[in-house]
Amino acid sequence: MIRALLVSAALAVLTSPLGAQAVSVLVGAVRAEYADSVSGTAGFLSGRVSAASPATAGAVEASFSEFVTGEWALQLGGFGTALHAVSERLAVGIAGGGDASNFEGGTWSGSGGVGPILVTVLGPMVTSLAASVGGVRRVDETAFAVGTGNLRLRGFPTVGLGIEGGLLEAGVSGGGRAGDLRDGAWGSARVMYAITPWTIVEAALGRYARDITGFTEGVFGSVGVRFNLSRTARARWVSEPVDAVRVERVNDERVRVTIRHSVRQGDRLEIAGDWNEWLPEALRQEGADRWAIDLRLAPGVYKFALLVNGQGWTVPEAVPTVPDDFGGEVGLLVIR
Repeated sequence: MIRALLVSAALAVLTSPLGAQAVSVLVGAVRAEYADSVSGTAGFLSGRVSAASPATAGAVEASFSEFVTGEWALQLGGFGTALHAVSERLAVGIAGGGDASNFEGGTWSGSGGVGPILVTVLGPMVTSLAASVGGVRRVDETAFAVGTGNLRLRGFPTVGLGIEGGLLEAGVSGGGRAGDLRDGAWGSARVMYAITPWTIVEAALGRYARDITGFTEGVFGSVGVRFNLSRTARARWVSEPVDAVRVERVNDERVRVTIRHSVRQGDRLEIAGDWNEWLPEALRQEGADRWAIDLRLAPGVYKFALLVNGQGWTVPEAVPTVPDDFGGEVGLLVIR
């Protein structure tokens, strides 16, 4: 496991000066059953560094796995997007990424590509249409150029519950494939529970599709503990009430949300979220940097963002956040 520690440490040291917003290490175990009757159990250690701005986002992750039989595998991957908002519900840009896997004995494979992407938001659903050109190196040592198209649909809200001692979030994904790599449906379920702002338990279970680099389809299960090493990453999972957002119940149906956010004198501040299909509503100013609004919200976890003078989506500091598929993040508003 010394090699795994070196990989994760090098990843954090080399990339954190680039203004990374989140640095974390995940330790755990995985069990995989492949369609060709090969199976294995491994312990793994991975390091992840990610960064995001209102228009760009990217992440790099390295993972080292050692199987109970003694063999090891090293994986490295990364992605990046740059988007331009055409309107409140449409963005266009460019996306690229790649990954590589190396196994004891010198066997390796990898793929990479880059191309245009279009993203739309229709109510709680995010739709992205992307095309890319790139190359593939298979485990059988053959290499070729490849062009791909990808249509992705994502339900905007995941299940997030503020519960005693932490924050629980769950999500599911799935799909199918056409063309030469078509096979049965694939999908996965993932659960994350933040014990503390810097310690998160993660578990996943699912079926993965046949890989173009030469791996067959199969099923997997994994469990691990992620340790957030950066201040921003820890703030993302804060489950206790923070001064940036205060929620007070007005009656059985309505709550008053008060937000601390500094803007220039005379600026207009609006809030939008998944409870109103992301249509901005004006906040009333109640102090130099205090803004409030009364909303009809049932108990639950909602996603939101602020608009200053009708543009520039932003989230107040110290508010828990999740990725928004536009290269930025949206805040989490917990209603009890």
